[in-house]
Amino acid sequence: MRLFTDVIREMRNGALVDELSEKLNELVEAVETTNKVGALTLKIDIKPARGGAYLVADDVKLKKPELDREATIFFVSDAFDLQRNDPNQLQLGIRSVDTEENDEQTEIRKV
Repeated sequence: MRLFTDVIREMRNGALVDELSEKLNELVEAVETTNKVGALTLKIDIKPARGGAYLVADDVKLKKPELDREATIFFVSDAFDLQRNDPNQLQLGIRSVDTEENDEQTEIRKV
């Protein structure tokens, strides 16, 4: 019996093995980056042709895992608009303070 690896090395004049190697590398990188599961699938179709020949075709599918997309928190206003600030939260009235050292009129206190 001929080894499977010998057959796929000859498919598409070696291009299949090159493609599988590249896709496997991409998959390992994506799994390492996301810490999620991925898959590399090789499908081989064999179809009889004329004169005792066979057409052997491949299909390579790569399912790379993806990073989760972050969600953004919004609140709903009385008018049903989405907004970033909670309409039920009191505002603190925080403002910027000039911190230049040559401005002696501004006193900054650490709390």
